[in-house]
Amino acid sequence: METTRAYKFRIYPDINRQTAIEDSISTSQRLYNMLLEKTIEAHKSNPSSKISQRTINQFLNEIIKEDKTYLQLYANVRVDIRNRLLKTYRNFFRRCQQKKYRLAQSIQNASLNRSINMLSYKAESAGIEVIKVDAGDTTLECSNCHYIKNWGERLNLEDRIYHCNRCGMQLDMDINASINILNRATLERRGSHAHGEDARPQRKAVLVELRTYPANTGEANELYPLEDVIR
Repeated sequence: METTRAYKFRIYPDINRQTAIEDSISTSQRLYNMLLEKTIEAHKSNPSSKISQRTINQFLNEIIKEDKTYLQLYANVRVDIRNRLLKTYRNFFRRCQQKKYRLAQSIQNASLNRSINMLSYKAESAGIEVIKVDAGDTTLECSNCHYIKNWGERLNLEDRIYHCNRCGMQLDMDINASINILNRATLERRGSHAHGEDARPQRKAVLVELRTYPANTGEANELYPLEDVIR
């Protein structure tokens, strides 16, 4: 029976080749550090500018013009140095943006939670309950027929009157959103408080307040008075 043997060999470079490899590594390190120094100076002089591949190529050409020894490096080595530096900068700016976003989000959440806690405390002392409501799409939903506008019907900040494409209702956009928020807040309680003179006193008070709210244009109130819209 024949047996097959496998052999592993480790080939070491000679002294000349080892010296050339060490020189190449040292030259690559110096080139990377010089490119890094130039990009740092460019960012400090103009923090709003982005370090792009074109910018690094310009720095690389300037360095090679000053010192021709960097031409001894293979072209693919110089390209790899440029790509590594560019990747490093992109990761750095990405982390900075993520930190800024997280910090801003934390500040916003802290301020919102503090406002909610203060509002709940004041409301409890006055005998009023605070209900948290998801305000998503409240500016796009019709408070009369509950139709939600699609992407092609989105409203701009300049649009102050809500026009429903289904039922034709026209109402001040802020009042329409307020009614939707009110309906969502009282949706779960309508079954248990559907009868009686004192049913949903908070809702009745808010409705009275909304009826006295002046719209930006008189046209909306004339076509659809708030008494007819709020249900």
